[in-house]
Amino acid sequence: AIPADHPNALAAARVRGLSLLDQGDIRWALEDPGLARESWQRGMDLMQQTAERHPDNPRVRRDHAHGYRRVGLAEAERDAEAGHKTLRQSRRTFEKLHDEHPTNDAAHRDLAMAWYYEGWAAMLIPLRDESIDALGKGWQIIILRCAAAPDDALARSDVADYFGSMREIHGALDAHAKTGDAARQAAVSLQPVAEANPDNLALAETLRTLIDASREHAVVVPSDD
Repeated sequence: AIPADHPNALAAARVRGLSLLDQGDIRWALEDPGLARESWQRGMDLMQQTAERHPDNPRVRRDHAHGYRRVGLAEAERDAEAGHKTLRQSRRTFEKLHDEHPTNDAAHRDLAMAWYYEGWAAMLIPLRDESIDALGKGWQIIILRCAAAPDDALARSDVADYFGSMREIHGALDAHAKTGDAARQAAVSLQPVAEANPDNLALAETLRTLIDASREHAVVVPSDD
């Protein structure tokens, strides 16, 4: 083992942790969940120890949070409740990073996607209200990122990608009205931004897609006649 004070100790620990997760993935694919979970747990323990030794290193702490996500997504294939629990832990870890680095764009995006995956896993169980709530929290972050950086192609593409995936989950939960609500919420937030940036055609197209979706999923209230 490399001594803790060695210049390459941190890099070695990161590689070792990821290697253990790789072993878990392989064992999971070979339908050996017991050994898979053992490897995942060893990898996550090492990542946690590394993060605790380097609390001021966001990259190491992101490794830890992404490790939870990686394990949770795999677990959800066979055990939705176990996957949901692990993905919730991933979100909580990303949330701490976000709170400590509120101006870091990557931290915002990480947390938004963490909420998405937690909502996705809740849908599998299914926990309808919890899924919708988690998706909504991630959606708020996605919209705020786009509004704050309308020239950022990734922020704009995240709006389209997240909305499409969220719409599918709403459909699976028979919550189509929530799609309309989400589209309207985003359109209201992005319209003044689009008006202030008339030459941003990509943003205008994003806004148009949201407005169309809000109309498509509009709730028609029957008249009294």
